[in-house]
Amino acid sequence: MAGNDDASLAVQLISGLLSDVDTADAVLSHASANLFRLISNSGIGSLFGSELVKNQLHLLLNSVRVLLRYNGCQMLVGYDGCSDSSSARSSSISDICTDLLDLLCRPILDHVVASGLSSGCGDPLVASVLSLVVSCFSFASCDARTEMFRVLISLLNCTETSFVQLRVVKVLSELYESQDEAFSQSTTDDLVTAIEERCCLTADEPFIGRILVLLVPSVVAHCDHREVAIARLWSMVERCYSNAGDAHISCCCFLICGLVDVFFTPVNVSTSMSINLLCSPVLWNCVQKGLRHSEALTRKRAIFLLRRALDYAGMIESSGDAELTAAEGLSELLNSAACLRQLSSVWREVVVLFEMLEEKQVSFCVCSIAVLLCSSHRRVNPLWAH
Repeated sequence: MAGNDDASLAVQLISGLLSDVDTADAVLSHASANLFRLISNSGIGSLFGSELVKNQLHLLLNSVRVLLRYNGCQMLVGYDGCSDSSSARSSSISDICTDLLDLLCRPILDHVVASGLSSGCGDPLVASVLSLVVSCFSFASCDARTEMFRVLISLLNCTETSFVQLRVVKVLSELYESQDEAFSQSTTDDLVTAIEERCCLTADEPFIGRILVLLVPSVVAHCDHREVAIARLWSMVERCYSNAGDAHISCCCFLICGLVDVFFTPVNVSTSMSINLLCSPVLWNCVQKGLRHSEALTRKRAIFLLRRALDYAGMIESSGDAELTAAEGLSELLNSAACLRQLSSVWREVVVLFEMLEEKQVSFCVCSIAVLLCSSHRRVNPLWAH
């Protein structure tokens, strides 16, 4: 125990000295060489549960952060004194970050996926490695970044490693937010596929919700073809709706609520695409059936979706060419943008009434009113006739 305390104290002292680039460079080279040697001699498994490895990773992380700050400052001020030295150091930082991803981070995370490691001794190590991935990612080579992304997607799909998946979601979101250039379409396609697969397993709603509200907006905002990604996400909702069983309504309301900021935000999609989503039979059947659902949470989600649909319809200019094109032939339907705006006050009164009834927990009255509303609007809007 005393040995571990001494090692921890030494790490703290060395970390305090990491204030200049030369020291950070030397510590980074020494610590990484030690870990590479340990992996070569004893294998990846020897890193798990080792206090020494934990301390070495702490030093690596601090050293990389110092070097990256230095590199950022050089780029900011347009440093041109000793330009050869500056260029050589930047190249050295890139090489070191690439080696750390290829020879340390990726093998450790591959081992976690392959072994299905559960929470325990591997948790602190994986947490440190993921922090190191975020620090090194921007300066590593393109091939190293691509391979690292492959591993992170594997971790996201691996249900046996649930203890680390929340961290992986956060890391993926940070990587998308930190990049100046959009990720390649193939990388985004692979990640969206992984998101679709996980979202179809909605038993773990807290985890799926974290993906929807944290990761998906980052992916959509920083990919080359936003509307392609959004169309795939909406197709996922439609597939969920087509599944048999009463539970699919709860599932669909949950998914749409989690993605509503993606679907109905003009920054992300064109007005015409959002209007097509707004007029979707799937959306309004989910609202209709959700309002009559036996679960209070599903009813509240349906009310939320109705509110957001009304808000978005109010944002659309009635004279917009995109709206006229998208809404052609749909102007008589209650779910068209024009009708939603015209009947906005009526719909908002309906929303208030439903919310009041929910607060009083009068579920029977809620269901009765929903049935009456649906019956009275069948002649106006065939989407409510089912």
